[in-house]
Amino acid sequence: MKKLFLILSVLLLNSCGSLISASLTETIFNPTSIASNLIDYGIKKHTGKKMSEHALSKATDKDCEINIENLSNPQSFCKDKEVAEINIAAPKIRLDNIDGGVQATEHLIEQGYKKIAILAGPENLNISNKRMEGYLQTLKTHGLRADKGHIIHCDFNQQYAYEATKELLASKNRPDAIFTISDRMAIGAMLAIKEKGLSMPHDIGLVGFNNEPIVSLVTPAISSVEMYAFEIGKATARAYIEMMSGAAGMSDQEIIIKPKLFIRTSSKRR
Repeated sequence: MKKLFLILSVLLLNSCGSLISASLTETIFNPTSIASNLIDYGIKKHTGKKMSEHALSKATDKDCEINIENLSNPQSFCKDKEVAEINIAAPKIRLDNIDGGVQATEHLIEQGYKKIAILAGPENLNISNKRMEGYLQTLKTHGLRADKGHIIHCDFNQQYAYEATKELLASKNRPDAIFTISDRMAIGAMLAIKEKGLSMPHDIGLVGFNNEPIVSLVTPAISSVEMYAFEIGKATARAYIEMMSGAAGMSDQEIIIKPKLFIRTSSKRR
């Protein structure tokens, strides 16, 4: 079993960062859910059962108690098929999305932009609200008014961002900069800006979020906030391994990862 645990530990540390990088990063990561697929794969390989199946076999008909050592999913299905939420104290790894919004907006203001719009993502998504919170905080700090017409909620989709940007650029109160909370949205915004015949960064500035490889390959290269998803994945895997080994216990430790803005041509006026 120790040999299996060591193998899974290496697998998690090497792979979990890539898994996080490939997906939309949520604000709070619970190690028990992020690492579950990898752990389930390893357990099933050696025992023929998933960890969730082990957990289910230990659940009682009445209260669905689950042994944390066998927990691979924050939910368990009891024999009556009802879902029981499992509230456990566990380390959490969180990206400081508010700070990412602050950095992006602060940079645009420093570059001389005054009418900054935001493509803020879905209203019911926590990361959208946190990044927008940083945007709003920074405008207020610099005495700039947040124009309701400059706050656009749309899906994390290039086409939606393209259409939203076209509307912004056609409005009477046209923004002189746009902050998008994902790089996919930034690409859509860039297409609309170019179609309008505007020049970046002189006519309008553009900043994205995630720092995906594509933003440094387009012309002009797009400024973007790096969220260090790989580091979040590694920290998540490490926390899970510590929980499994008993070293970290069941603490409510919270690890906050700070993002970093990478400045490129799309927003650099000075």
